[in-house]
Amino acid sequence: MHDRLLAWLEADPSLQPREVMVMVPDMPAFAPHIHAVFGRFTPGQPRYIPFSVADTTARQSPLVQALEQLLNLPSSRLSLADWLGLFEVAAVRARFGLDEAGVLQLQTWLSAAGVRWGLDADHRQAWGLPAGASGLAQNTWAFGLRRLLLGYAVGAGSAELWCDTLAQPALSGLDAPLAAGLLDWLDAIEQTLPTLQAEQTPAQWGQTLQALVARFFAADDEADERAIGHLLAPLEVWLQACADAQLTNPLPLEVVREHWLAQLSESGLQQRFFGGGVQFGTLMPMRSIPFKVIALLGMNDGAYPRVQSARDFDLMAGSWRAGDRSRREDDRYLFLEALLSARQTLYVSWQGHSASDNSPRPPSVLVAQLLDYLNSCWSPARQAQAQPLQPFSSVYFEAGSGFDTFDADWEQIRPLARMEPAQIAIETIAPQALAEAPRSLTLADLERLLRQPVEVFFRHRLQVEFDQPDELEQEDEPFALNALQAFQAGQALLQAAGDAQALARLQGAGALPLAGFGQRTAAHLLDQAQTVLQAQEPWWQHYPEPLAAQPVDLVLDGGLTLSGTLTDLRGQTMGSRSPCLQLAARTGAVLQGQKGAAAARGHVLVGLWVRHLAACASGLVVTSVQLGVDGQVLLRPLSADAALAVLNRLARAYAQAWAAVLPVACKTAWAYLLTEQHNQQLLAAGKPGKDAWEEARKVFDAGPRGGEWQTSVYLQRAFASDAALAEGLPYWAQELYGDLLAGLDMSQEGSP
Repeated sequence: MHDRLLAWLEADPSLQPREVMVMVPDMPAFAPHIHAVFGRFTPGQPRYIPFSVADTTARQSPLVQALEQLLNLPSSRLSLADWLGLFEVAAVRARFGLDEAGVLQLQTWLSAAGVRWGLDADHRQAWGLPAGASGLAQNTWAFGLRRLLLGYAVGAGSAELWCDTLAQPALSGLDAPLAAGLLDWLDAIEQTLPTLQAEQTPAQWGQTLQALVARFFAADDEADERAIGHLLAPLEVWLQACADAQLTNPLPLEVVREHWLAQLSESGLQQRFFGGGVQFGTLMPMRSIPFKVIALLGMNDGAYPRVQSARDFDLMAGSWRAGDRSRREDDRYLFLEALLSARQTLYVSWQGHSASDNSPRPPSVLVAQLLDYLNSCWSPARQAQAQPLQPFSSVYFEAGSGFDTFDADWEQIRPLARMEPAQIAIETIAPQALAEAPRSLTLADLERLLRQPVEVFFRHRLQVEFDQPDELEQEDEPFALNALQAFQAGQALLQAAGDAQALARLQGAGALPLAGFGQRTAAHLLDQAQTVLQAQEPWWQHYPEPLAAQPVDLVLDGGLTLSGTLTDLRGQTMGSRSPCLQLAARTGAVLQGQKGAAAARGHVLVGLWVRHLAACASGLVVTSVQLGVDGQVLLRPLSADAALAVLNRLARAYAQAWAAVLPVACKTAWAYLLTEQHNQQLLAAGKPGKDAWEEARKVFDAGPRGGEWQTSVYLQRAFASDAALAEGLPYWAQELYGDLLAGLDMSQEGSP
């Protein structure tokens, strides 16, 4: 529609935007899309078209939604998500002197400080938490502010507790305006919350609610000033009505709130009609006014004529008589009025295919009847023109396609598309891209290859990050840690050598659950850390000397270089050429399967394996050990030539993964190899083996936690189903992970 309007305005200089009327069956459904498309451009830009949207209620405006959120403060938990939603409104940001960048910065700081919900411990008691609960103030706004202000006072680098609070370095002297805006908001909440919890007379409510609006909203421009004025107008009318009725009884907040918001929700025919520019409105009476251009959008079967469900108590629906109103007949007449209102151009649009399965969708019966009538009177027959689904479709940029677009942004990234078909352009560009493959790799590159091979193509080759929407976990109070939080807490304990003070720092940072749940989690984490540290102690006694960081600078086949740094090495003596140890520890599991038939977790070992290969290829005699709560896995020393051969294979695999998506996934490939290894043992014992592909498929898309495919957005983007891996998985599983499986030592003795 936007491109079509630009074409009309360019073809007819006398046509003005105010002479265009666009009508839709359901404005609440279309309004967000209208603002998303037409609101992208500002006056002065070539593609800017002035527009106005009629028939939207004030309840849908951000300002009224913010007011509704404030009026619900007594029943609000005041979570970080609530705060973020409130500050998405420009008038609220203007009141507290913040901009969008400032709000994002504060959100980052508050998340790091552990703010979840509740003003303080007293506010949480209103939600049923016992007064004597341990750590009741943890993860409240007061808790987060203490951490931020303590971090400002003591500076960065301090890891000591002060009054059971761990400093969170974030604020600096230049951040005073941001901190002031946050403190002003909290002060406004503390002033407002008690006044909303008590019953008041209408006169008192008038003062309270007017103070609330003044306390939280400030006009950033004339539009906001008018909106705030419209916000207060129904309140003043209600106060006058109460005064006329001599109503002096105390009223609860619910009564006042619902009446005020209901008055704001009332709609009328006069709402923003003829607001200037291209006018968007609903197909309703009194909208069919002559315009040069009339456009009808959303004319799908079922959407128009609009379907009205009959209610059980509607007796007229079951016994219709001549003269009764029919919504369907009304819509037919409105459609006729819209046709007669078009003076130069009539444009009718509908969704021709389903967005879910691309199945055809018919137009409204009125549109079908109109087409039949036109084709019976004119020759040749008129056919509806199907538009491409996406604005970056190749047909927009192909010569002679009959389609064009004013969106030059897509044209800039498709310079060859107008001269030749898209596939030829891709084939022309592909050899140039392949010639730019990296000639130097790092250890991190190979680790990513083994952790998830498909990410190499997307993240390294295309430079594409598939970010998932941020989940505001701070909105909930956890009773246990998730996998990532448990891993981070366990690593903190291991780095602190199991010191109980490390647990206190975790509690002071708000990283553990509340009360008894936190105590139980802390005890469990400490037990796991002690188990791993006990298994680590014999290795450190045998390799007592910490070694300096060892640089890695290897030349592989074809002149490819591999670089990196090996840290945390330990030796029997200070010499780096003596036997040395590379140890990785985690408080999670390193084995999988049942006792007696346990196997290593391949995805846990890939990072250690790459560093082990680099160390051996550099001439070190290194033993690498991965410790966990359930055992240990060893990687014995390799010769330099053997390690270089494996690194060369991985480098070639990286080049292929960089050029195209490899049909392999880490956990799935590991399951395939383990099943093949187990089948060899069963075959030697004269027993039948299992289907390796079937076992791998279970890991890919039917695992206990949803499968590997469900946990990776990159796998979801690359593969529609497990069938895409069936042919290439056996080869790539062996190529990437076969050497790792062959080099494992599953000894559980625990002594070096």
